[in-house]
Amino acid sequence: MIVNLRRSVLFASDVTAMSAATLLAYVTVGEHMAADHHVQYTRMLMTFFILAAVCIGYFIHKGHYKWRNPWWQQVRQTVRTCVIFMLICLLINAVALPDVHAKLWIVLTWFFGAVFVLSFRWVGRAFLKKAEHWDIPTILIGGGGTENVTETIYALRSEPYLTYALKDVALIGCSDEQLAQFKARHPDIPFRTDIPDIPTRSMTILCPEQNDPSFLKDCIDKVLSAGARFAIVPPTHGFSLYGLQTQFFFGHRIVLLESRIRIRTAWGRVTKMLLDRVGAAVGLILLSPLFFVLARKVKQDGGPAFYNQLRIGRNGKKFKCWKFRSMIVNADKVLEDYLASNPEAREEYARDFKLKNDPRITKVGHLLRKSSLDEIPQLYNVLKGEMSLVGPRPIVDAEVPYYADKYDHYLSVRPGITGLWQVSGRNDITYDERVSLDVWYVDNWNVWNDIVIILKTIYVVLARKGAY
Repeated sequence: MIVNLRRSVLFASDVTAMSAATLLAYVTVGEHMAADHHVQYTRMLMTFFILAAVCIGYFIHKGHYKWRNPWWQQVRQTVRTCVIFMLICLLINAVALPDVHAKLWIVLTWFFGAVFVLSFRWVGRAFLKKAEHWDIPTILIGGGGTENVTETIYALRSEPYLTYALKDVALIGCSDEQLAQFKARHPDIPFRTDIPDIPTRSMTILCPEQNDPSFLKDCIDKVLSAGARFAIVPPTHGFSLYGLQTQFFFGHRIVLLESRIRIRTAWGRVTKMLLDRVGAAVGLILLSPLFFVLARKVKQDGGPAFYNQLRIGRNGKKFKCWKFRSMIVNADKVLEDYLASNPEAREEYARDFKLKNDPRITKVGHLLRKSSLDEIPQLYNVLKGEMSLVGPRPIVDAEVPYYADKYDHYLSVRPGITGLWQVSGRNDITYDERVSLDVWYVDNWNVWNDIVIILKTIYVVLARKGAY
């Protein structure tokens, strides 16, 4: 009953969205289409409705109403599908119905369709949450350690669209030290050391630390007997499964995971360079009024408006990284004295290379950092080819030891104005987690990931999450 209601509401949301998109496009530019060729116009309209039905059928096939795919996966599939169907519609208009002047109407309809589908799904989600039919009751079962369970918790909580409601966490075969570490990292999550009863309408996620056939068999037997859904997080620490395609062999109990990701190709480098240069140029033009206002504001304390520091770029080449000055003029001396007299601050700075209560920050500097406006001058670095819009944050020599054996990943790309760690907690995450996110970004780069990070950066900056 709950599953059927969920599917019906999401399906109705998409149908309503496509209908609203059609109506809005018609009201905007469509009335003139039927003026001279009523029959052809009707055929064009029927063609669109058929394609819209096929589009929704594709969403059904992709599990948008059944398995509730993660949000950014839905965004990518929705935008790509609407663009493809728009091109098909334009081709039909040009070849089969050339007398119908519908090109602008077609483009607007599918554009509105993509925007409305994604927006209306959030409306449907809000309705289902209010009716208490949205959250996914989830049980996590870890075996032999806590690292896989911890990473899974972070991943589930990072998903903005789905809501995995943790009902139980079981840590099987873990040492007392591992249990204590888990409790310290997740004080709000109660856990147990035995396999719990599995409710029928729940999602059970198994998170083994190593290949333990007996652990998996015991857990899976219990899940299957309860009739619940389950998933497995493979223990592949240090290797990303992102983007792998599954291939099965009839009659055999193996699965082949093939990587389809192609990074550092000539096409990828050219695409990223174009995105960076065009984006930086447009950004500098649009933000130039704000640029001059902030520069004048920063200079009011008698110091320079801009600050630069030598940072490590691609292939280890040093460059001057520009920012609006957010610290007092004698910042280095103040930091040295502050750390010498404050052991807790010294420990914090050694761990994260940042201070939450930094005595060097000026009054206007707090505003700049909280809003991330101090980073705007780095658009100039991007335009020069020293930085990218998206990438690991540029580091100084003192930060190199934090990367350890992952330093080559950092050197292989240009550092960015924003990056994965900025939209995953910013200053609230540890430096080790930051390095891990930078490595993931480098290993899994594509244009879509950059677009998602930029969109998430806008939200994070506006919400001022994790900035200080």
